[in-house]
Amino acid sequence: MPVSQAADRLSAFIQSGVIPPMPAVALEVVRRTRAAEPDVIAVADAAGKDPALAARLLKLANSSLFARSRTVTNLRQAVMLLGLKNVRFTAISLSLTATREPSSDDPAAPLYRAFRRRAVFSAVTARECALMRCPAVAEEAFLCGLLMDAGTGVLLNARPEGWASVLKSFKAGHPDPEVERAVLGFTHADLMAAMLRYWGLAPLLTEPVRTHHDTASGNDQAAHIVEALRCAHSVAETELTAGSTLRQLVELMRVDQETARQLQERISRQATELAQIMDLDIGGGAREELALQLADAQESLLSDNIQQEERVQKAEAEAQRLRVDSRTDALTGLLNRAAFDVALADTGRKGSLVFFDVDHFKAINDQHGHPAGDAVLRRLGSLVRVHSRAGEAFRCGGEEFAVLTHDAGADGAVVAERLRSIIAATPAEPGAPACTISLGVAHGDEAGGDAKKLVAIADRRLYAAKRGGRNRCVTTG
Repeated sequence: MPVSQAADRLSAFIQSGVIPPMPAVALEVVRRTRAAEPDVIAVADAAGKDPALAARLLKLANSSLFARSRTVTNLRQAVMLLGLKNVRFTAISLSLTATREPSSDDPAAPLYRAFRRRAVFSAVTARECALMRCPAVAEEAFLCGLLMDAGTGVLLNARPEGWASVLKSFKAGHPDPEVERAVLGFTHADLMAAMLRYWGLAPLLTEPVRTHHDTASGNDQAAHIVEALRCAHSVAETELTAGSTLRQLVELMRVDQETARQLQERISRQATELAQIMDLDIGGGAREELALQLADAQESLLSDNIQQEERVQKAEAEAQRLRVDSRTDALTGLLNRAAFDVALADTGRKGSLVFFDVDHFKAINDQHGHPAGDAVLRRLGSLVRVHSRAGEAFRCGGEEFAVLTHDAGADGAVVAERLRSIIAATPAEPGAPACTISLGVAHGDEAGGDAKKLVAIADRRLYAAKRGGRNRCVTTG
């Protein structure tokens, strides 16, 4: 998919209303932490206006994620201990991780838990990796780890067109970026980076989120964050597939078994603690059980999606049938008068109109009965449909028919004479007496492109044909 088209599809998806506005309190906290001379007291007072944010800051300040010498009991202490950057990041993460809570009977519930479990494991792993490689970006790595896959939560809510194909690619609650890009035109990482830019975050945060599935290059701060995020992604995936996290850490961090074991313990402890701080349900039970739940959820959602697509296809087919029925004459299968009125308006100067009706049709009904009359009309409709391919054929009502040609190369007089001769030569059939037709032909240039005048001319010539003895075409006068 071309880059410009992919950007357009991402922009259209975002503009559809998937990004909520930042809550007023979070917005005020972010604004105050970015002030030229931030006031810690003012930041703490602003955070205190939101009980959820205040509680999270206090829990975070008292967690093992931050070294503490004593229990933190008030917001001002928490803000001073955490630092303005972490307070700002906490306000942002609280807003962005607030996805809808699925009901327990929702087949997607395990996928939401997987997304949240990924978020907390990714956040603490990214922070630990950054502390070992580039401590200066540890807190940025923490926020990026927490939010880098949050676009998956948005997609789980929105379930855009093509979602079934994306869902098939899920592994441990995480979509394949290549499938996303091919089907949607953008990835969950592109979506999340766009959301962070929308909320005014700096490129140091948005670019690592956008590129965390790419190979890190360079030695700048952004490259160190990407490296930490790639490590976090692998560890989180291993955690959800019941693989060996210890072996992953040895390979990714290039450390010995004992160092990796200590790192694994810190990550596990901090992830559980962070989930409690953030009030996130990340699922309980053994990792093997979680992996099975994810597989079942994916299969159930795919089944639901297939059923939904089948319902949509049936509804579209029914709508199409109704549209066709509204334009079709039930007896002859030709287009009806309503369709004729619409088509007539487009005829213009180039086309022509052929009006005709069945000669002595009342006598056919009187002598043979109305079923025979209907049989004549059905047979006539079939013949007209086959032998008027240069134009559109209509039953305008009763025994009256019309053919419209929209191309100057399709001579209405030729079409009319062909129909007349074919119908006159068609023998009677059981229950359907033979018949002839009289026709009047008008050309668009004669009417100056005026549809009403075109009808009047064709109608006048039709009656001239009937007065002249029937079974004939009149094209002038």
